[in-house]
Amino acid sequence: MSAKRKPYPIRILSHIARLPDYVSIHRSLLDLHSQEIDSAKTLIHKLEKENAKLTEDFENTKKALHHFQNIDDKVTDLQYRLTQLSKKKALPQKDDTNDSLKTINNTVADDHSFDLFYKKFEDRFRGSEELIQARVAEHLPLFTSLSHALKKKPVLDIGCGRGEFLAVLNKAKIKAIGVDMNEDMVKRANDIGLVAIQDDALSYLSKQKTSSLAAVSGFHIVEHIPFESLMEIFAECYRVVAHGGFALFETPNPRSLNVGANTFYTDPSHIKPIPPSLLAFMLEYVGFEPEIIELHRTEPELHSDIPGLKLVHDSVFGYADYAVIARRATLS
Repeated sequence: MSAKRKPYPIRILSHIARLPDYVSIHRSLLDLHSQEIDSAKTLIHKLEKENAKLTEDFENTKKALHHFQNIDDKVTDLQYRLTQLSKKKALPQKDDTNDSLKTINNTVADDHSFDLFYKKFEDRFRGSEELIQARVAEHLPLFTSLSHALKKKPVLDIGCGRGEFLAVLNKAKIKAIGVDMNEDMVKRANDIGLVAIQDDALSYLSKQKTSSLAAVSGFHIVEHIPFESLMEIFAECYRVVAHGGFALFETPNPRSLNVGANTFYTDPSHIKPIPPSLLAFMLEYVGFEPEIIELHRTEPELHSDIPGLKLVHDSVFGYADYAVIARRATLS
């Protein structure tokens, strides 16, 4: 008689009789699972010890990195002081009678009788403050993405003018200070509640501590400054920007012929256009890691099958401006 045909009571008794076997099987499985649990606990304990060791190593590495960054800052600061001392020794003895003839960057900006002219010039030719704020706000993600530690340090906007970028940073709750040689521009920025100081860039930077700033920005200023002064400013930027921070400089783009041969010369204080590769190299030379980005296309991109036509179109009506983002690398 098959098991299915056995009477129900007999089948029940049969299963009851096999209970010891079932119990034995489950005990074996339980023992096996207990061994696996013990092995897992041993592995977890081992991993916890390894994790604690890795955490300790990571913290030690962070401390060492911070120590090395401090050493790097001190070396940078020492190099700066030695450079300044060498310059001081090389300069002729100061003649106080010539103070009235003193210039800073040997530019029109040194003559403050033109301050009001350039305030009105910006109003007429550069565009409304709202327009410029919208334009410079394109760079805001660079500043909002700074690390929490860097955000404790201020951003310096060189040549802050009417304060458009200061207003953008202020709205984003990023601590920012502006510096400009133009007294009327500084007053205008201060009048709307922004922090702006009348000074030239090199003088202000030289008074800042090494690695004391999160970033430095400068919109349409490099084309106003002679090469030698600009290199000094860039070297100072590298010194005062903290590791992981950056400098950002935007300027007219001479790769566009309409800019390089026409609109650039609307501003009588412009010295000469600076090609993107040159500006990037200048910043790389002082220690930064530069990246070029082109901005503000003057005409829509041309789509044509005619050979060379697109190249000619881009050369004439390409991007009006470009920026170099120059990062100061963290030590690793």
